[in-house]
Amino acid sequence: MNPANISPLWLGATGTKADDFQRLLKTIKFKHLITAHGEPLKDTASEQVAETVNRVFPDSDHSPKSFISSISNKIMGYFRSLF
Repeated sequence: MNPANISPLWLGATGTKADDFQRLLKTIKFKHLITAHGEPLKDTASEQVAETVNRVFPDSDHSPKSFISSISNKIMGYFRSLF
């Protein structure tokens, strides 16, 4: 698991968009973050979250569709390999 990870399953379930993250990053200044999974982010949490948002939403329209699709394909390929 990467620091400041944003799960594609969570994105799909919540419908959260890049604009939601961008608004959060512009509105709230934070140094540290305790997440539901993984290690706490210390000292550079907002920068780590911003990097993850830019990686997860690379398209100009900030759509997570291609990210979710690529992860879904990897998961499905894994399960197909089991049978």
